[in-house]
Amino acid sequence: LGYLDGVAAKYANGRGAQLHGWGWDTAANAPVDRVLFADDRGVVRGAADGGGQRPDVPQTLPQVHSETTGWQGYVGVTSRPVQAWGIMRAPATVCRFTPASATGGETM
Repeated sequence: LGYLDGVAAKYANGRGAQLHGWGWDTAANAPVDRVLFADDRGVVRGAADGGGQRPDVPQTLPQVHSETTGWQGYVGVTSRPVQAWGIMRAPATVCRFTPASATGGETM
């Protein structure tokens, strides 16, 4: 369960961007610690760390019991849409986070 909220900053040199969102591992009942960014071909383009403050998430979703569901990370420039994938605590388990935009990902 989670969201790719969007682009927090694009770099002036045009070489990448900072993305942000939130994630909740429903099976572990815990925030997501790691996120990977991949393009529509499955090529990993960046990563994020979890643990950021997001008090709005448990206020909106009663099944989320932590305010530290936020994540932010960096992605290299690509002309292809980028999707965020949360790394769950169960082995070999990931969850695609819903993008804020209707295009299915963020384009850098």
